[in-house]
Amino acid sequence: MGRAHEPPTSPTTISVAGPAFGAAHAGLHQGRFEALHGHTYTCRLDLVGTLDPEGVVTDFVPVRQALAEAIAPLQRRTLMPAHAPAPVRLHHEDGMFVIEDGHRRFALPVQDVVLLPVVNTSTELLGQYLLDQVRPHLDGVERAALVLRESPTAQARVEHHFGGQ
Repeated sequence: MGRAHEPPTSPTTISVAGPAFGAAHAGLHQGRFEALHGHTYTCRLDLVGTLDPEGVVTDFVPVRQALAEAIAPLQRRTLMPAHAPAPVRLHHEDGMFVIEDGHRRFALPVQDVVLLPVVNTSTELLGQYLLDQVRPHLDGVERAALVLRESPTAQARVEHHFGGQ
């Protein structure tokens, strides 16, 4: 039998794909909402770390589960920013969630809207939100990058470095 290979001491990258999800949003540009529209988002989480004695960076299973749990509430919903800057106003009105910027007014059933703790539902901030949701589940990881793709030609990559590395 051959000699066992020692795990490399240099960083190794693994990738975990999340489930695709469809969601609508209206991004803010210069204080005004664009037209309400939807995407079928896909995401990938790239995790960098040094292999442990068993030869793994981290366990895929809890990471994949955490990513799926972060995505599930967004599926088939309209994503809106809870912390949009003025002049945007958010309120409830007769079972509807109303958001307006002085130029556009959206009135959507409350159950169809997910308010996210962001200033805008840009792909960049949606990616950061998802990465923040999975960060507590990234044991043994030195760096994490989440790539959120909204179309074949547009995506955002957000990163987090653990432990000051």
